[in-house]
Amino acid sequence: MMLLRCIRSENLKLRHSLIFPACILIPVIPAVMGTFNYLQNTGLLTEQWYSLWTQHTLFYASFFYAPLIALYCSYLWRLEHLNHNWNVFLTAPVTIPCLYLGKLAVIMKVTLITQLWVGTLYLFSGKIIGLPGQNLLLASPGNPGCRRNRHRPASVIHVNTKLFPSHRYCPDWQYSWHAAL
Repeated sequence: MMLLRCIRSENLKLRHSLIFPACILIPVIPAVMGTFNYLQNTGLLTEQWYSLWTQHTLFYASFFYAPLIALYCSYLWRLEHLNHNWNVFLTAPVTIPCLYLGKLAVIMKVTLITQLWVGTLYLFSGKIIGLPGQNLLLASPGNPGCRRNRHRPASVIHVNTKLFPSHRYCPDWQYSWHAAL
């Protein structure tokens, strides 16, 4: 119960902050760089979607991922460093591990949002430059969209027909926008 209160209080600190605009705007830079690099090297990068992914992650992981997490952490700890708030922090009627785990949970949430946004930018960039293939939740083994597996739980989500050719495993593949996680 205390941990949930700590998470709620940390979420309140982020309510009107500039973390979420940074979470959305900063990953656009490596997405543009990776897409541009892919377009400049299509002679060498022949695996289309996979090659685009390598270029996106090359720039994102090398230059932006660690600094973004550092930005999230430093912003969340900023209030504790202002106006002797460490005294309040350490004397709160909550255990210290709960305080730290609350901050960690919020940082993980913001990082997860960033990662989902990076994946969205990847799919959007691929469609903008005209890469072939259908994206987003195609019928797959285990997906109810495949008649052979109608009674199995949906457990596999395929993102791309080039990377994960689900139609090879299910002859009656079709678009399936429903999938249980």
